[in-house]
Amino acid sequence: MTRKRVTMKDIADKLNLSINAVSLALNDKTGVGEETKRLILNTAEEMGYLDQSVKYMQNYSNKNICVLLKNRFFRDFRFYGRVLLGIEEEAKKAGYDVFFSSFETEDIPTCVESRKVAGIIAVGKIGDSFLQRLKEYGVPIVLADYNSLEETVDCLMSDNKLGSYKMASYLYKKGFRKIGYVGDLSYSPSTRERFYGYQEAIQNCFGLSMINESIEYIQKYSILTEIEDMVIHQNKENLYTKFMEIPEKPDALICSNDELAILLMKVLQEHGYMVPEDVAIAGFDDIEPAKMVTPSLTTVHVKRKLMGQNVTKRLLYRIANPKAPIEKVIMGVDIVEKNFKTINEQVEILKNKGLIIEDENVVKDTLLRENYFFLMGYRHAFLISQKERKFIPGTTFNEIYSLFTFDRNFRNIIFKNVLVIENQLKSVLSYQLSKKYGYKEKDYLNPKNFTNDHSKSRRVHDLIDKMKRQIRINVGTHAATMHYMNNYGYIPMWVLVKVLSFGIVCELYTILREEDKIEIAEVFNTTPSLLEDILVILSNYRNLCAHEDIVFEHRTERVVPDTEYHEYMNIPKMDGEYIYGKNDLFAVIIIFKILLNESNFRLMMKEVEYEIELLDGRIDIIPINKILDRMGFPKDYIEIIGR
Repeated sequence: MTRKRVTMKDIADKLNLSINAVSLALNDKTGVGEETKRLILNTAEEMGYLDQSVKYMQNYSNKNICVLLKNRFFRDFRFYGRVLLGIEEEAKKAGYDVFFSSFETEDIPTCVESRKVAGIIAVGKIGDSFLQRLKEYGVPIVLADYNSLEETVDCLMSDNKLGSYKMASYLYKKGFRKIGYVGDLSYSPSTRERFYGYQEAIQNCFGLSMINESIEYIQKYSILTEIEDMVIHQNKENLYTKFMEIPEKPDALICSNDELAILLMKVLQEHGYMVPEDVAIAGFDDIEPAKMVTPSLTTVHVKRKLMGQNVTKRLLYRIANPKAPIEKVIMGVDIVEKNFKTINEQVEILKNKGLIIEDENVVKDTLLRENYFFLMGYRHAFLISQKERKFIPGTTFNEIYSLFTFDRNFRNIIFKNVLVIENQLKSVLSYQLSKKYGYKEKDYLNPKNFTNDHSKSRRVHDLIDKMKRQIRINVGTHAATMHYMNNYGYIPMWVLVKVLSFGIVCELYTILREEDKIEIAEVFNTTPSLLEDILVILSNYRNLCAHEDIVFEHRTERVVPDTEYHEYMNIPKMDGEYIYGKNDLFAVIIIFKILLNESNFRLMMKEVEYEIELLDGRIDIIPINKILDRMGFPKDYIEIIGR
């Protein structure tokens, strides 16, 4: 049976708009607002209109970019995530939308096959045969972090070879003479390029003119195979075994990336090695966790976000100038030397600030295990003053560590209860949207299902785009998403919510129709306005817990509105405002009181009371009430259970 051809009138009738408005939008002409134009284009795509006409397909596609990334490179998200962020930001600035497409098999993405994109950015390694097939569609292509030796296309890369050359030379100048390389040469071209830079530096620094001399030197101190899988699975045991198999023990190791460097550092420290005293570790990429390990990691800084921005600029130039000469751009790199302190130096710093250390070996072990930087985030409660930066006389290291472990345990309590609420919210929200609007994404992601408040129309479309992007990102990696797409051709809402962040789900609630908000809020025995406020606060604390930030004295920007619990507990006021339970940790307790069932709340409060009593027995220099005050806990906080 022949499919009925969709007309502009069909689109106009569906949206209750004039044919003229639809025509203006499809021809990318002035006369309709941006939001209306976006609505028309999305509807035209859903109805299959764009697929019927090359002319309109081209009009629609000229603002879309397809970004290709191999599935395995999504594991390197600390690296490639910054590249993708740069791409998205630069594309958005230029008025382009981005389609992310992960792949394992070399199948042409649907958006490319249907010519609904103006250009393609391939991030990381891409097979030459696949690249050749993509070129056949006549769509401009630019490569990021990869250069094809067979196919002629624009590319933008970091100078991987120069980076490791600089690092090896730097270590040599520091006095190291047994410098090895750790990296799986079969993993990616970047890994091999970094190895070649290291190899060239070794040859030059040591004057190794014969190739067999340099090979012999490298083999003595290096690990060049079977590494990447250990990093992926965080296999410490096998990594240590591999390290012990090195013929001669190095005094410095250059790792192919920071994740490997951090894991290797942990492995060596756990087996009694001092870093850098016994063996120095250097990384590559300068990812955020490299700043947080002890000692801090000396690494090669790669301008990842800038790479994403520049590769997008190059693609836009290529789209506008299809006959311009092909360019290969190499971005510079820099050594980031960390001024770290050894464990012994860290202990001396603490002593000089007046901290009592009863057992140095225990303290050293704790600093190595927990990280000096994280631990010292709790020192403020024990200082004479923030200006003087000296500890209250008599303060012990054990007291600071007790507050640190108290906060960690409290984070765990918060986190697991937030997850209870998160799962319930996702379940209730997906049920409501599926029940009312349909269970296929074209149904529940229809902009008409959401608020008709014009001030929120941009938020509605942006959030729908975010959710569609999550579908595209996870369609090749998330098991349930793959199952539904492969077997049924759609992703139901109850599957989509599993891959959405809590922040997106909370934001989704704010753009629902009022009647939907009410139905969902009733499940939680509250009002839509209160639920909106407390979800923002919960999302903030969830992020704090996930990133292991300090929670006991945290304050949120959003405040909890006055509730019956503030009044019931006779919380004191100042200038007409309650001084506890507004934007502090006790506000979270009030939120849990509202959202959790009674048995779960009581169980949680037992855990809270236990941790407070435990801390009270471990700190002497400051009263427990001082800590409770920083938490925003009223003196009779436990009475909230009885309401």
